[in-house]
Amino acid sequence: MSQGSSVTAARAADPAPRAAGVSWPLRGGGRGSAVVAGGGGNALWKKLSLSETMTGRCVCGGVRYEVAGPARPVWNCHCHRCRRWTGHFMAATSCEYDDFTLITDATLHWHHPADDPNVAYGSCRECGSSLFWRVMEPPPDGPYVQTQCMWICAGTLDTPTGLRTERAIFTADASDYHTLDPNIENREWE
Repeated sequence: MSQGSSVTAARAADPAPRAAGVSWPLRGGGRGSAVVAGGGGNALWKKLSLSETMTGRCVCGGVRYEVAGPARPVWNCHCHRCRRWTGHFMAATSCEYDDFTLITDATLHWHHPADDPNVAYGSCRECGSSLFWRVMEPPPDGPYVQTQCMWICAGTLDTPTGLRTERAIFTADASDYHTLDPNIENREWE
């Protein structure tokens, strides 16, 4: 079975959308511990063909994943939580739920901050790599594109990615030691 067809088969066995508390399909069968809502489109995403599947992992390899579809350009998030979780700022891309597959999640851990339990941060409990973040549920006042995506720490992708940094967000929270890049769009908030 080709790599693209194994991804398709894993997705077909576990249709979207996913509700909170449902496990994630793993390539080759089985279930992982990640959870995201599915569907939706975003014109900001770079179009990739299936032959351009991206892969990524943590430092120790306990968590491996692939993206078999469009990925958004990288955004640098300087919010207080992303700064503390990554140790600097979070440089992240995202993909639609249906384009993301965990290959293995043997050491994947999800953290839900006490001050915002609707957000989850995924990391490797063995090596400590920051890997993913996601919004669990849309806000009560309507749809929210962030619940349709898996947000991926760009540094965990295998190179070359073909992605470029497009903007910085929450720059009002950027630490005083950091100089913002004047060559990309900088937003004080999101």
